Amino acid sequence: MIFRSAVLVRAMDITIPEQITTGWNTIFLVASGVSFLWVLQNSLTKFLSLQRAFQVIKGVPGGELLWFHPFRSAAPVLAPYFPSKGRIGNYYSDYKVYAKYGSTILGSVKFWGGVPTFWVSDPDALKTISNNRNIFRRDLEGVVRSCQCIWP
Repeated sequence: MIFRSAVLVRAMDITIPEQITTGWNTIFLVASGVSFLWVLQNSLTKFLSLQRAFQVIKGVPGGELLWFHPFRSAAPVLAPYFPSKGRIGNYYSDYKVYAKYGSTILGSVKFWGGVPTFWVSDPDALKTISNNRNIFRRDLEGVVRSCQCIWP
């Protein structure tokens, strides 16, 4: 017990050399601290947005996390590989995913943006969604981007 307290006292008596606290080292330490705080803040924000999105889809079958939107720019290249077979958003899975969960409406969350996404295969539900534009907002991000590429 006495030995431990002596080690603690000696460790507290250590002084930092002047070379570490001046010049480029200070800039590096400040930049590292700012970077760490930025990563911490973004991680916490992402965690909270994902948590909120999963709360929205809590009662809906599925509940999978999608790393990227399966129908955006990377989809034609990655469709055979990602998302894997049997997962929500797989291009070649047909209705097998809906049969797996036993529902015609599935919920998932897109990682980038933390957006809850609902996958619907019921024709009557699709008709209701298509006819009520004020209630069901469209994800027009991809459409707007493609129009900007064609018509500057």
